[in-house]
Amino acid sequence: METGTRGGFQRNVFWALILIAAGVLFLLDNFHLLDVGSVGRLWPLIIVAIGFEQLIRSRTPHQRLNACWWLFVGAWIFISYNRVFDLTFRDTWPLLLIAWGVELILRNSIRRRVQSSTER
Repeated sequence: METGTRGGFQRNVFWALILIAAGVLFLLDNFHLLDVGSVGRLWPLIIVAIGFEQLIRSRTPHQRLNACWWLFVGAWIFISYNRVFDLTFRDTWPLLLIAWGVELILRNSIRRRVQSSTER
């Protein structure tokens, strides 16, 4: 996330606090001290929201790639955690490896394009 401006810093703090609060709620749920019920099944959408926020604010290909990674991971966790199409983490974990490999290739391609455009 963007940290070069005051607004970027505030967005980072906002999302950090959201993630911390969600983590505390789910930890309390795991210890049976709080019942988050069916809302607990929606937590991966926080990651998707971070991805959308980053995508909207992205200015460079590198930032867009990072945003897409957040979107993919959030969607993957949501689908696996909620067993959408009866898919589980056991079924879908290879998608993470494939996406990571694609991301590495795209990141290298972006780096080369940026280097070649600055050399001109």
